[in-house]
Amino acid sequence: MNFSDYDFSYLIPPKEVLDVQHDDYYIQHGEGSTSVRKVFDCVPYNDFEKQKLKEFEDMIQKEGLQLPARWTRAYTMRFVYSAKFALDKCMENLKTYLDWYSKPARKTMTPRVLELLKEGLVYLAGRDKQFRPVFVINVEKLDMKKMSMDDFCDTLCALCAVLEEYCFVPGKVENWVIIIETNNVGMWSFPFKILQNLVTITSIAFTSTLDKLYIMNPPRLLKASWSMIQKLVHPETAAKISMIDKSEYPQLLEKISIDQLEERYGGKLPKLDVYWPPRNSLNKTPYRKPNEPRRPDLNNNKRESLVPKSATLRDPQSANALANSVYYDFDTIIEDIPEAEQNKMLKSPHYESEKGGNGIGTTAHSFKSPGQYSDTDIILERKMVKSRCCRVRRDSDSASSCNMF
Repeated sequence: MNFSDYDFSYLIPPKEVLDVQHDDYYIQHGEGSTSVRKVFDCVPYNDFEKQKLKEFEDMIQKEGLQLPARWTRAYTMRFVYSAKFALDKCMENLKTYLDWYSKPARKTMTPRVLELLKEGLVYLAGRDKQFRPVFVINVEKLDMKKMSMDDFCDTLCALCAVLEEYCFVPGKVENWVIIIETNNVGMWSFPFKILQNLVTITSIAFTSTLDKLYIMNPPRLLKASWSMIQKLVHPETAAKISMIDKSEYPQLLEKISIDQLEERYGGKLPKLDVYWPPRNSLNKTPYRKPNEPRRPDLNNNKRESLVPKSATLRDPQSANALANSVYYDFDTIIEDIPEAEQNKMLKSPHYESEKGGNGIGTTAHSFKSPGQYSDTDIILERKMVKSRCCRVRRDSDSASSCNMF
């Protein structure tokens, strides 16, 4: 069964997600290679980040790597961060990701994965106070006598892929909260190897997406050991991990509203009877329709300032500059431009969109003589552009522009 056989659009966050405001520290803090970033899209980058991003983009071009269809510059920056700006290692991570992404399991849900999702091995529980998805990993269901490591990883990645696609909102929701329910499993039965694989696969496949990790009801020895171990772990990583026993459940309410927290943790969210397809715990009007781009509506003045304008396109030579870009198609950044300016640019003698050819409606852009673009063409073209989000060119010759912890 393909992922496209499901309609998960009911998981799109409500309009209130557009009111989410992240402080500067949360978005990015630190200097140079010690920088930490949690928001990668719809935000400006500093000079050091821009330099490293350009260097990494040059490496991608030199390697001739073919990136997935929905790749954006924010994804590239995530991989720049994936190895703390050590670009050779970042490239290794990217190649590992592309190899992982190319596997059939990324597009097709096997019967075994579907079975484990229905059993609740991993499942979406609710959202936190800033609409980040909260998902649970049930340790008691991790029976390696009945499943392989690939079964577990494929099941985890299947859920994460759905959450990233439908629950994330660029610039607003780019992280998730994970609850690992141990159900008081003994120290010697604790699945350290499985959790190590969890960190390994998600640090590549969904780099820089973890906001908080709760280990619920951990073995006493593990919790006692953690107080010493965390002193040896990077402070940023240690701050993301909390070990919670039953007496400490109220701590969860600092992060998760009571109506989005399961009853077993002191919340009001009913126990699940059906784990798959994921439950929608937010029965409110979604901020976008399923066929609309994930980026917030930039024509809303209240939110327009949240996304930096693409100064590149305000240059008279912008069409030429963009046509020669290595990484990005016109539609990658046109969404940053007000509608009136879109019309003006699309009517310019420099812009043409050739229909067909690559399976997504347009190919790379070429040039036209003045006056060949009608008002009707503009309307149709803008609708087509806005129906997609940051599509990357398909081949390396014309192509342009998740460390879990």
